[in-house]
Amino acid sequence: MSDERHESSTLLKSQKTSEAARTHSNNEHQPSSTKEHQPNPNEQQQQPATVVKNVGGVLALFMLAAFFLSFNETLLSVANNQVMADWKLDLQTVQWTMTAFIAAMAISVPISAFIVRRTSTRTLFLSSLALVVVGLVVDAISPNFGVLIAGRVLEGFAGGLIPTMLFSVALKITKPARHGLITALCGVMMGLGPSFAPLFAGIMLDRGFNWHVLFIVPAVCVAILFLVALAVVPDVSEHRGAKVDWLSAVLGSVGFLIFIFGINMLGSTLTAWQSWLTFVVGLVLLVFAGRRQFWLESKDAQAKGYKPIIALSLLKSTPMVSGIVLLMLLMIVNIDLTSVFPMAMQQGLKLTATANSLLMMVPLVLSQLFAVWAGHLFDRMGATVTVVGGLVLVSLGYLLFAIVGKNATLALMFIGALLAFCGVAFANPTIEARMYSLVPAESVPDVSSAIQTSMQVAGSLSGTIAMALYANALAKFSAHPAPADNLSAFASHSLVLAIVFLLGIIVAWLMVREPRQEA
Repeated sequence: MSDERHESSTLLKSQKTSEAARTHSNNEHQPSSTKEHQPNPNEQQQQPATVVKNVGGVLALFMLAAFFLSFNETLLSVANNQVMADWKLDLQTVQWTMTAFIAAMAISVPISAFIVRRTSTRTLFLSSLALVVVGLVVDAISPNFGVLIAGRVLEGFAGGLIPTMLFSVALKITKPARHGLITALCGVMMGLGPSFAPLFAGIMLDRGFNWHVLFIVPAVCVAILFLVALAVVPDVSEHRGAKVDWLSAVLGSVGFLIFIFGINMLGSTLTAWQSWLTFVVGLVLLVFAGRRQFWLESKDAQAKGYKPIIALSLLKSTPMVSGIVLLMLLMIVNIDLTSVFPMAMQQGLKLTATANSLLMMVPLVLSQLFAVWAGHLFDRMGATVTVVGGLVLVSLGYLLFAIVGKNATLALMFIGALLAFCGVAFANPTIEARMYSLVPAESVPDVSSAIQTSMQVAGSLSGTIAMALYANALAKFSAHPAPADNLSAFASHSLVLAIVFLLGIIVAWLMVREPRQEA
């Protein structure tokens, strides 16, 4: 018996030694580029966190869903005049078609990470698509303005859940070595929706269709996605059960909604006490909600079965804070180039509405190709080249605007817009990819929710900031400025933004200077 045990022990040691040798041999023969590129130390380099069949099909479904949900956001932007005429509404009232959509998103975005972690991916995705279809159908048959707003609320609520779900699923089922490209593709699909919706709506309305018909086409498309998803979409969530902390959910969602309204009200008037009261109340609720999240991450709360609505502790590092700041700064460019820029160019260069739209749209669409290239470069070279390079391009675009001033031509302004849009497309997806690479796969929903929340805040602030800069520069001229005055005002406005983004390169260095592998 002693000899048998000795032989068995010797055999076991021999097997372990052989396995260790094979492992060491495999590591030695692994390509050096594969060894060096490890975006996320919590995942195996060559394998996705979750293996599913038909990865391409699942990704396509989620990306198309994100496209149509963002498409719905601006679908009515060129049809407001018809809505006003049909129901005898004024401009302030009809703006609720957009406000209701954004308000519903403001409710769902802060709680999206918790919902994504707690709910089956398949169930949540199908439910979101069904909600969108119902909302679009309600809008298509709406007999009055109240019903139209109800449909927009349904669409907006689903719209706040999809981005977090998209990034969570996309980064789980794909290899870490391709996360830069995948993040860029997701961003492109979400970015193209709001750009193409006004073009689609304009074509339909020009052909004599009633504005109700605008909702039918996306409703049919999303319904088809729903049917395909029934057969294709798997469940990739971990179903981490947790008690719902309703206090956090209410404080976060209601506080964020009030805060966004406060920012928009301040954008209209800085002197009204109601605007400041709304802003401060929203901010106070958000502070309490944030403090509550840190408590929910404590051992006491975990022992009681609670989980945070969003794990804010993930965002305390320098790269994370720097990333959020940069994304919010880049949002100013998007808002500025799609609102202030076309207004200044139409008045300064006396462009037709079509020429003005093309001056904005063509660079925007071309820049999306840059975003895909940036994602590919991130996977090969990391974040430094793409993030810093993107900010340099944005700065060059605004410096060109500032230098040409009242001597601007259509060609020069096109080049400036192309540089700025491409800079945003170059930096934006790789900032997000860098942030996602710093956390394990199960924490991606928290980071995504934080990014989407900050983008909504930035979107509200950006319009106010960009318009204030331009208005202050224009105020230096007469009450009825000449075309050249509009160009000069935009040049002064652009110089300020160019300086801001040159300083932003310092913030970019804080984000990329640490190695991508973190202990």
